[in-house]
Order: sequence, then C-alpha cells, then structure tokens
Amino acid sequence: MKSFGEESGQTLVLVAFSMVVLLGFAGFATDVGVMLHERRLVQTAADSAALAGASRVRFGSPAATAAALADASLNGFTNGSNGVTVTVNNPPMHEVENTGFATTAYVEVIIAENTPTYFMKVLGDSTFSVAARAVAGNAAPLNDCVYVLNQTSADAMDLEGSFDVSTPGCGVVVNSNSPSALNLGGKSGTLTAGSVAVVGGATGQLSDSVPAPVTGTAMADDPLAGLAAPEYDDQNVPCSATAPLSGTSTTLAQINANGGTLCYKIDGDITLNNVQLSPGVYVFDNPGHNLQFSGNVKGNDVTLYLLGGLATPTGAALDLTYLDATGAYPGIILFAGRTDSSQLSFSLGNATGVVTGIIYAPDSELFLQDSGSGSGGLSLTTDLIVNTLFDKTATLEIKSFTQTSGSNLSPLMHPVLVE
Repeated sequence: MKSFGEESGQTLVLVAFSMVVLLGFAGFATDVGVMLHERRLVQTAADSAALAGASRVRFGSPAATAAALADASLNGFTNGSNGVTVTVNNPPMHEVENTGFATTAYVEVIIAENTPTYFMKVLGDSTFSVAARAVAGNAAPLNDCVYVLNQTSADAMDLEGSFDVSTPGCGVVVNSNSPSALNLGGKSGTLTAGSVAVVGGATGQLSDSVPAPVTGTAMADDPLAGLAAPEYDDQNVPCSATAPLSGTSTTLAQINANGGTLCYKIDGDITLNNVQLSPGVYVFDNPGHNLQFSGNVKGNDVTLYLLGGLATPTGAALDLTYLDATGAYPGIILFAGRTDSSQLSFSLGNATGVVTGIIYAPDSELFLQDSGSGSGGLSLTTDLIVNTLFDKTATLEIKSFTQTSGSNLSPLMHPVLVE
C-alpha cells in the first residue's frame, strides 16, 4: 500500500507537470495564432495603403503620403495611435528588389504595431511586434484611352463621312445611355480599337467598328476627376506683368511661362501666332471666346488650360508635346476647364504637325474635321477624355499616349503592387 501510494503521488506530479506543459503549448499556440492573424491584417493594410498612395503620386509626394495614411487609418491602423506606426516613403527608402522601383513613381508603406499577448505574459512577454511592408506604383496603363463622358446625349460620339479613328491596343468608352450614344454615320469609315464599350446603344454602320460595339455596359468614371485646376488669380490681378487683363482680341507672338504659370485674361479671342512656348502652364481665361493657332506654334512640356473654346484655322503647323515627368501636369497637353463647355475645334484643313499629350476636356465637345491628310495632316499621340466627340470626315489616327510614354509621364495608370 505504501508503494502504491508513493506511485500515486508521482503520477499526480507528472500529470500536473504535463498539464502545465500542455497549457503552455496551448497558450503559445494561441498567441502565435493571434500574431499570424494580426500579421495578415497588417500586410493587407500595408498593401492597400501603398496602392492608395501610388494612385496619387501624379499629384506629388505630399498627396501620395496623405492618401496612404488615410487608407491605413480606414483599415484600422492610424499612425501614432494604439502603438501603431505607419511610415510612407516616396520614393521607397528601403532596399527594393528592382532598382527601377526606387523612384517617385513608387510608394513604400511600412506598418508596425505592438500587439498584446494573452498567455505569454507569464513568461514576461506582454507584447509582440508585428510589421509589414509594401511597395506599389503606377506601373500598368488603363485599358481605355478614349473616354466620352456625357451621360445622356444622343450621338455623344458621332463619327461621320470617311472617318478613320484608330486606337489599336486600347479601348473606347461612351458613357451616354442614349439609344444612339455611338453613331457610325460614315459610308466608308473605320473605327479600330482594342474594345468599344457603350452604356446606351449604337446606330449607323456598325460594321465600321472593329471590334463591334458592346452595348449596355457599365458607366465608366472620369479617370482624371481628381485633377485640380491650375491655381491663378483671376480677379483682375495678373499672374505675370506681361499678361493683358482687359481689351478685345489679341495676338501673342512671344510668351514665356519659364516653368511656372502664365495667365491671360481678356474679353476676346487670343491668337498664338508663330509662338515658341517655354515649359509651363498657360491659362487662357476668355469665356465665350477662342484660343486660336496661326503659323508655327511650338511648345515642349506645356499645358494649355482653357476657360473658353479652341479654334484651329486652316494652315496652322503645330508641334506641342508633354514629355517631362516633373512638371505641374505631366502628360496633359490640353486641359479645358470644368466650368466651361465651349467647343474645342480642330477644323484643320491643310494643317500639319504633331500633338503629343492627353487632351482632357470633361465638359467640352471635341470637334475634328478634315485633317489634311494630303499634306501630312496632324499626328495625335494622345488619350482623349472629352464630354462629346464629333469626327467629321477626318483622318484621325490615335496612338495611346499612356501606352507609348509609360508610367512616369501619364496619369492614366492604375497602381499595382510590385513588392
């Protein structure tokens, strides 16, 4: 009996010891499970914040940082709160797998937090640190390069005569819900695109579209809806001492923004005649009137901001490009104010030249007629974001600026995770 009692006591000790070990393992497993769960949450938040930041890099590093921090907060990780640290670097500061990612086109987000333990506290570890890192950039072009934004108009995109609209490799989007949102009215026209999507219906010679229009599609958002207008003083105070503030129509033969913003406010038409534009933003504030081109009009890395219409007379020779990634509006060659619905008209006759950059006119009609193909015509490397589009007997071949130029130049990119 004595021997049995001694063995019984030993068994009790062994069982008690085993229970402690088993509970320890259970507690450790619980804390590890919590840690892995929290790690997934932190990584998901870092990925989302990096994508949010990358979507705003075209508006500058402060905008990208603010977007990343706001997104992280929406996912429950607010910088400086509850032991959370959110670090945003634009460009990425830590070692990246591809050195091409170490530019301002990419955003790095690092989220770290201290998470309390449950069972490991008995071993003196009251918290454990969890961290995750993500890098994202605008590395993939949007699928579409022609957006017709009007939501109700008949013939919102109207192609007439012997039109030739070619956007190989990218799509055309027509947002109008009208039964005749897209009209193919030509007798020998051709619309060639990566895709043709129409919210409403399509009428006319549908066989002129390759591929055939897909109707009844979902409405697309304005991809540049967040693009802010240039800041300038339009209250009779000049942005430049050389800017005329009153009077009637004027002809400008020499203007120079010198990398900044130059404003012209006048109650009349403005004609650019044989002008070489320096890089910068040019504001033409003349509602109810037009900006016109005459002679040779050249400019590299320029954005023309219009609060009025555009009329291109016969014979103009254009050479307008935007190929600088560091300017105020990278890639935007023409920006028509959202408060003005004046027509932008390229009635070109025998005009020649090149326009390289995005035409953004969300509240304006873009009118194209007779590109003068017999004398070389006008070459467009652009993406169109317009309210309505009317192409009348024009040869219009569009190469997508976004797909041609790459992520550092065009705002029409969507962010992707790269690390």
